[in-house]
Amino acid sequence: ATGAEVGRLVGSGGPTDALAASPDGGRVLTGSYSGAVVVWDLATREAVGRLAGHRGYVRAAAFGPGGRRAVTGGLDRVGRVWD
Repeated sequence: ATGAEVGRLVGSGGPTDALAASPDGGRVLTGSYSGAVVVWDLATREAVGRLAGHRGYVRAAAFGPGGRRAVTGGLDRVGRVWD
């Protein structure tokens, strides 16, 4: 509520260009220039999953309404749906 930084997510595989929060606020999805997609637990600030498949910058990321699926899009011209 103050706008102050409360933590950092380090180790996404390069500069981050896409970011999405899960509907429950417990996880964050990041997409990086390297093509890496990482799922983070916000309570621990630890990576809990790495999703491989993009061949280049990941420019968009979102969680589905239930938070069980995510979608990403990249400069490789591919949109991916993750379970």
